[in-house]
Amino acid sequence: MLLGWALVIRGERDSGLAKLEEGLVALRATGSQYHIPHRLTVRAQAFLAAQQSMEALSAIEESIESVRRTGEFWYEPEVLRVKAEILQSLPQSDVTSAITCLEQAHDRAHERGARFWELRAAIALARLLAQQDRGEAARRMLTAALDGIGREIGLPEIDQALALLI
Repeated sequence: MLLGWALVIRGERDSGLAKLEEGLVALRATGSQYHIPHRLTVRAQAFLAAQQSMEALSAIEESIESVRRTGEFWYEPEVLRVKAEILQSLPQSDVTSAITCLEQAHDRAHERGARFWELRAAIALARLLAQQDRGEAARRMLTAALDGIGREIGLPEIDQALALLI
């Protein structure tokens, strides 16, 4: 599946999506549920990268259901963050629902102490809030997320958050 995703990202859309679907069929044939929410989210991201928003939305909804089914709630904040990204890409962008998804992602990550997922959700939410002239709320959330993870760790997400604070 990851090879298919990588091919899509590299611009080989058709062969990448075919390889991804082939991998998903093979995975399902095993009956394994191991990290299935992550794998379905990767599929949704591939559809999004291939500019197939409706397929991406369907795939992320399947991922959300798999979180509930498998109990892999550790990954739920990232699934919700990706759903928000997809909602913004729809022909009729749904910013209100995207903000709701990002708030849920941020809150669930914070509640679980998942600081990395919290930071990723905070970055995405801060970008949307800033576009709606809610920059102060975005700054408070980003500052809190950065304080929770530490600013000295060498992650690109920290650099992104710091750039948004400037």
